[in-house]
Amino acid sequence: MTSGMRMVSKDGRSALIQIRFHESTNAIDTDLMAQVPKVGDQLNKHGMQIEYGQELVYSNEMGGLGEALGLLAAAIVLFLMFGSFLLAGLPLASAFTSVAFALTGALAFTHWISLQQVAPMLGAMLGLAVGIDYSLFIVNRHRRTLIHEVEDSGQYADPRGDQTQHRDGDGHGRQRGRSRRSDRDDLAGCPRDCADPLAQPDGCPSGDHGLCGRRCVTDPDSGNVVFGRTPCAASQTAASAEVVAHDLTTAAASKRRRSAPADPAEAAHPVASAWVGFVTRRAAFVVAAVVVLLGLIAIPSSQLRLGLPDGGNESPNSSAYKSYVMIEKAFGAGANGPILVVADFPEPVSKDDEAEQQVAIGREIMAIPGAEQVVPVGVSEDRKTMAFQVVSADGPSSEQTLSLVHAIRDGVKKTFAAQDIKVGVTGATVANIEVSDRLADALIPYLALVMGLSLLLLMIVFRSVVVPILATAGFLLSVGASFGVIVAVYQWGWLAPVFDVHRTGPVFSFMPTLLIGILFGLAMDYQMFLVSGMHEAYSHGANAATAIKRGFTHSAKVVLAAGLIMVAVFGGFVYTPMTMSRPIALGLAIGVLVDAFVVRLTLTPAAMHLLGDRAWWLPEWLDKILPHVDVEGAALVDSEQPVEAEQAVEEPVGAPR
Repeated sequence: MTSGMRMVSKDGRSALIQIRFHESTNAIDTDLMAQVPKVGDQLNKHGMQIEYGQELVYSNEMGGLGEALGLLAAAIVLFLMFGSFLLAGLPLASAFTSVAFALTGALAFTHWISLQQVAPMLGAMLGLAVGIDYSLFIVNRHRRTLIHEVEDSGQYADPRGDQTQHRDGDGHGRQRGRSRRSDRDDLAGCPRDCADPLAQPDGCPSGDHGLCGRRCVTDPDSGNVVFGRTPCAASQTAASAEVVAHDLTTAAASKRRRSAPADPAEAAHPVASAWVGFVTRRAAFVVAAVVVLLGLIAIPSSQLRLGLPDGGNESPNSSAYKSYVMIEKAFGAGANGPILVVADFPEPVSKDDEAEQQVAIGREIMAIPGAEQVVPVGVSEDRKTMAFQVVSADGPSSEQTLSLVHAIRDGVKKTFAAQDIKVGVTGATVANIEVSDRLADALIPYLALVMGLSLLLLMIVFRSVVVPILATAGFLLSVGASFGVIVAVYQWGWLAPVFDVHRTGPVFSFMPTLLIGILFGLAMDYQMFLVSGMHEAYSHGANAATAIKRGFTHSAKVVLAAGLIMVAVFGGFVYTPMTMSRPIALGLAIGVLVDAFVVRLTLTPAAMHLLGDRAWWLPEWLDKILPHVDVEGAALVDSEQPVEAEQAVEEPVGAPR
């Protein structure tokens, strides 16, 4: 069973040293962990090459050329959108402020809790993207409201100066109605917040559980919650971005009342008009083409395999990767992630029976395909517990190792259950597998809960059953295409040189839940802003076809700009030094690209044109149950129009007060 097990390579040039701490590595003080590389550095002076495993060294590199280029692209889009350096700078300032605030707070908490190394990177990526996007919506809405205020209130020249003043009451109803549209900016964040937890994470510091909806996973050795803090840290940053965007951006933009430039997004843009005309004239063909195209891109997603990346997935220049390769060549890939098997006996095992029991358990393990060596580690002081180190024939993240762990945990455990011997597995490799299994099991219920809550919200806002279903179906196409690209690149190795993928393997196990939560929130944001313009026109009496074109032409530019910003920011993180976050960044960039441009700006108007008035269908019994939220302010406009007409006759423009 121990044949081939060695700590020094056959050529005598490589030695493997395993360090065992008195506690789990997640509970060890980082200062103590840092002492190990310091000892190894002394050996480097004598001509030796010392490298360290993934557990001992962490890559915390943040910020690079890719991230900088992504932010530069976002700044260019903002300037083209607003035509003003100041207004373009407001979303950037808001995003940087929120990220700095949230990450400083999260890092301060590391004095008491531990965060996974990918948490700051995810927080920065999400905070920047959400902060810029949300501020863009608010600044755009603020400027449109101001311009309507000037146009609708009726102005007169003050004889005492050149200031422009507004008559009391004139246009008051329309202005109040339009100001109500700013409620959409608040409601747009709700679908993201609706990504609620299947089980609230223990110790989650954030009140926004949009990303905390991932079940917290405990360390099998210490019982401490470790992985659940990663989405909570990202959630805290995203929540901070929304709060800062709402308060700081609004306050700053209000200072620009008199100098806000004309709103280019207010007028019907000729490109938007031409595009919506094209997709509505060929609506059936567009719908079929989009569904087939995204369905084909999503095919690889059926082969999605989850796991926590090991040292082989780290950057080639990192010590963790060099150590992984050295061990793989000298001792076999399985030596990078040995499995610990523990057997608990009902009664103490005598010294005479010790070897017999070890052989019996070892043989059962060796009979499993993929088990390379089984080495008895020792017996506890009370002689009731035996430990074994199992080395797989393949790497810790391989499918063969996954099957080996499941076979030990299920098959060997059942074999000895009749003798009241409890067999269990543990160790870093097992913990990674169990984390992935738990997240995979929770994925479908999580997705159902998120979509159910958001469907309810959208039905309340749009007073329709069809529009929310159409929005959710489009999201499923987007997320399927995103998963398909991730599998093709990071598991199958397609375009590997382009995306700097030096070793394929399973995808980061938190990726699906993170990506679903973020993409769903963004997709519903775009749906809210695009379709609310159509609903606004429809609620004011326009027919279905006219409402689609009018709402699209007035909202498409904002959705287009928001999508471009998201793609730029997420795309900048695709080449980040922290390889664990690369699939998430690529998945988000592809997901936003598909959802904003293919689903929202192409599929949605085409499908709604085919549906016509049926798109706004809502059963009477459901209409009575759902609360009424007049987001567009149609009721205020209708109720105050007679008053405006009367005032217009009695008080002509320019009359003194």
